[in-house]
Amino acid sequence: MNKEALLDEIVELLNEYGSSTSINPSVLQFLEESDLLDIKKTLIESKKHHVEENKQWLEQFKREG
Repeated sequence: MNKEALLDEIVELLNEYGSSTSINPSVLQFLEESDLLDIKKTLIESKKHHVEENKQWLEQFKREG
């Protein structure tokens, strides 16, 4: 995967949080592909953690049946 595609995926992940984000592609000259992969991995893990927190929060309202 090339750096431009990774940057697009990172922007897409960031935009899932509700705000419109853009990243200047000039940052690609300062980042290695491994850096971008690490950023992407961190965002995915953060999203998973956020979903789990939401589930736990909703559980408190679950009716005993």
